Amino acid sequence: MYEDQTFDVIMNRILDSVKHTLDKREGSIIYDAASPTAVEIAKVYTAIMTSLRIGFIETSSGDFLRYLAHDNGIEIKDALPAKRKGIFYDRNNEPIDIPLESRFSLELLNYRAIERIKKGEYVLICETPGIVGNQVGGTLIPTDYIDQLAKAELTDILEPGADEESEEDIKKRLLFKVRMQATSGNKAHYIIWATSVEGVGAAKVIPLWNGPGTVKVIIIDPKHKPVINELITKTAEYIESVRPIGASVTVKTATAKKIDVNAKIKLIKGAILAEVIQEFQKALDEYYYAISFNEPVVSYAKVSSILLGIKGVIDHSDLTINGKVANAEIGQEEVPVVGTVTLVE
Repeated sequence: MYEDQTFDVIMNRILDSVKHTLDKREGSIIYDAASPTAVEIAKVYTAIMTSLRIGFIETSSGDFLRYLAHDNGIEIKDALPAKRKGIFYDRNNEPIDIPLESRFSLELLNYRAIERIKKGEYVLICETPGIVGNQVGGTLIPTDYIDQLAKAELTDILEPGADEESEEDIKKRLLFKVRMQATSGNKAHYIIWATSVEGVGAAKVIPLWNGPGTVKVIIIDPKHKPVINELITKTAEYIESVRPIGASVTVKTATAKKIDVNAKIKLIKGAILAEVIQEFQKALDEYYYAISFNEPVVSYAKVSSILLGIKGVIDHSDLTINGKVANAEIGQEEVPVVGTVTLVE
């Protein structure tokens, strides 16, 4: 709106209002007197543009986006640390107790014992918030000596870790809430409830799926991939606490449908096939992310277009998706994920 109001434009406008009989050249008294004013006016226009941008959801960012979310009843999802089960044994392979606050490491992460479950079993909290704490279990190494401890294992996920909500996801939730009329447990209401849970990136609602009064809520993570069982339970428990009386709600995660892509390609001289495949897989993942819960098919034409858009690819032939020269259908409770990608010259 005011992008054209630069220093030069403002300065010229000021100088144009001065009599032409006076010296207005750069370095003159009039020019030097007007210059600071033009600078400050340009700053005002910049501030106006910034104020306009932060006042709208799609162009807002940072703290101002958080203010907009808060004003509309959207709570930002902070990063959460994973809580895991730790099991501890002595030399005779018998469970033993350990001091609370004992610290252990597994690869690059540290865990701390915060609660006793029973003898030899403790709740461990990951000291690094985020989904990284949901890593595969393994052997824990104590950071300090613990008497009689011979073996320590990281096992079940008790509460999944979640990454901090991205600004893109905040905007999606916020726009959905202000554009959709969520009331009395309608579809929009269930989507808002489900996506307010840390770790849930998107949700689909199927009403009356098993008769009157039944609702199925299907969830995926922020990367639009299936979620772990613990997050399904957490989401179901939250929805149960806010749903209307009489509704029977089932929460599940989407099923991943692998999409295998095969093609013969022609590359420009110097292009490396392995790098082309890697870039193609990345582009496919972005495409699948965009269509998850939004489109019922993986488009053959779109995949072809993506392949031709990869740097180094001149042409392709014999393209198949899941073995067919056709669109790949995605079920109502499925999301597409990158399967085997085979490209040959």
